[in-house]
Amino acid sequence: KDEVKEMVGKGIHVIDPKELVAYERNQGFNAFYGPLLAELAHANRPIPDSITVSIIGNEIKKIKKESEEAGDDSLLKFLVVNFPENLEQSIRFERDVKTIDNIIKVENISKGDDNEIYQYFETVDKIKSIKKISNLSDFYKE
Repeated sequence: KDEVKEMVGKGIHVIDPKELVAYERNQGFNAFYGPLLAELAHANRPIPDSITVSIIGNEIKKIKKESEEAGDDSLLKFLVVNFPENLEQSIRFERDVKTIDNIIKVENISKGDDNEIYQYFETVDKIKSIKKISNLSDFYKE
């Protein structure tokens, strides 16, 4: 995540869902989903997409609120790494949090063109391809 932050520059808020979920789980009863996440981890069960999306949405709201309180009225940009993991997450995210502007497909590490996420977002012209992760900074200069 830090490497990605460095590549995209200061104006982009990089969000790593796995880090957010781990932080929430480690907060235990001090976090809304903490006890449930701990129980799921203990039982070695997957985290429901609705919870992952909610945690990301809460982080975006927190960043927006902090920006407003600081008097910063500049356009906020977010990069959520390794997300969405499946079509259900993307649908929930767009319904509950925000419309996805672009899916960045890194050609040398992508999951392949048969990926349902790429197929769906290709139909709505939201796939932006880059050759390698180091080209990420070029995407955000546009």
